[in-house]
Amino acid sequence: MIKIFGDKIDDQIFPKEIKRFTQEEKDLITNFVNSLLREDKKSELDKIEITPLYDRLDCCTETMDIIFRLKSVNEFRLIFTKYYRSGLKEKDYITHPDFMRDGREYGTENDYSEFKNELKKEKIITGIYVECISRIKSSKFLIGEMHEKSNFVIRTRYEDVERGGSNLTEKCKYRIKTFHFDKIFKIIEKENLKN
Repeated sequence: MIKIFGDKIDDQIFPKEIKRFTQEEKDLITNFVNSLLREDKKSELDKIEITPLYDRLDCCTETMDIIFRLKSVNEFRLIFTKYYRSGLKEKDYITHPDFMRDGREYGTENDYSEFKNELKKEKIITGIYVECISRIKSSKFLIGEMHEKSNFVIRTRYEDVERGGSNLTEKCKYRIKTFHFDKIFKIIEKENLKN
């Protein structure tokens, strides 16, 4: 698909709710961060900042940057970056293996064929890159560093996406809560216990 206008104008003329974080995704992330903070009475949220991104070649459209302290000592920075790419074809499955794996280290042959069929039908990929930095240890990456081998991707899928649906599928929502957030929680908890 050829773009005539830049992202800002395109968003005004042809808005796509799933191009940026949906309210449902923001709520899931906020609830997750609150669950981290509830683990310790000395925890504190320092900042949540949502920044739209425009006309990026990497197809990232928005960031949600969260800085918080655990045990009032350990400072963490969680960065969620929304990814949206449309106009895909079945053959594009080969260039997006991190979305196919959806937070796992490896994919199976079945995963590849299922992913190909999904792209053929939906023609878009959406997801969320996750980075977590421990700021007390001179900004050590605990999770991800975007576009490197250590990508941590949450793939997002929506009900009736072909017709403009913007609610996460129940399967996707369940996976985010029980697999992705659980994995992030354990990594942060392990780092926090070191002190």
